[in-house]
Amino acid sequence: MTIADILVHAARSELRNWTTNELVECVYNASGKPSAPGEQQGSDTVAKYWSNGLGDNSRNGCSSYAWSAAFICWCLRQADIRLEQFPFHGAHHAYIRWAINNAKSAKQGKLYYGRRIDAYSPKPGDLIAQWRKKDKDDPDPDVSFDSQPDEFYASHCDIVIRTTADRVFAVGGNVSNRVRESSFGLSQGLLKPKKELICIMELTELP
Repeated sequence: MTIADILVHAARSELRNWTTNELVECVYNASGKPSAPGEQQGSDTVAKYWSNGLGDNSRNGCSSYAWSAAFICWCLRQADIRLEQFPFHGAHHAYIRWAINNAKSAKQGKLYYGRRIDAYSPKPGDLIAQWRKKDKDDPDPDVSFDSQPDEFYASHCDIVIRTTADRVFAVGGNVSNRVRESSFGLSQGLLKPKKELICIMELTELP
């Protein structure tokens, strides 16, 4: 299987698990506190992403940390991707910036390259990168393909699992507190413009 095949399989399998079992990241009891660990299948699944994806055994779905990047890292680990091949990180900005720099500097032999949304057609295994706001009333951040802050910025990535003539379907973690599928519009093979879109991270098959 190719890296893309493994990533798509991992994302689809997790999506099916969360959907079939109606998981949520944390179950709370009547007093507003997390229920007992035995009742926390969703939280335990998030703990798996943190532990196996990033080596962090201290977090789970009831922890107050966004886990969408941990999900991406876990999926990549299923393809035996190593640290020297990808900058595993608990926040997406680290590898979005890395991928864009790979492309701008024409670096050879990298796993991902950041591509402009108006110049590249997404395919399975690619990552769709977007900025996000911490609070809906915050101003839009100064983040784009050409404006990549050196420090943290709120962001999100989804794994492309399939495309049609006019849609791209992708799976991400921590979407409404679950693993969920999202879709994006296509026009002549390119993502339709949306202000939050930063880039498509193009997956390459390593030698």
